[in-house]
Amino acid sequence: MPIGSAWWWLSMGVFVIFPSALSVAACWITVSRCTRYLKLLRSLQETPVSAARLETLAADQAEFASTLQKLTTTVKRLSSRYGMAELRERRADEPPPVGTPKAELRLWYQKNGPAAARRVLPSMPEE
Repeated sequence: MPIGSAWWWLSMGVFVIFPSALSVAACWITVSRCTRYLKLLRSLQETPVSAARLETLAADQAEFASTLQKLTTTVKRLSSRYGMAELRERRADEPPPVGTPKAELRLWYQKNGPAAARRVLPSMPEE
């Protein structure tokens, strides 16, 4: 066998075996990672959820629901109060409706002064 052919066989062997070895190593690394994740997943599936943990979660959920209901009630009450206060403020500046008794009219005009009367009766002369 000539020396040239031995080098040719050796180089062909290296070029064929080296990529094969690289692909085997890459597959081995990938499979070992997948196996690790599968083992972790199986161990998580096999661990039973304890009844005490479920009871704790149920109690926490009930507490959160109760707190949410209280907050909702408080928000409704406060928004109602705020709305009524705004309505009263707007009504305080408005003159009493037609047909109001004279006693109430006098009280309103005494409280709001001549400026309110000028606003209601624009033809009233300035002092």
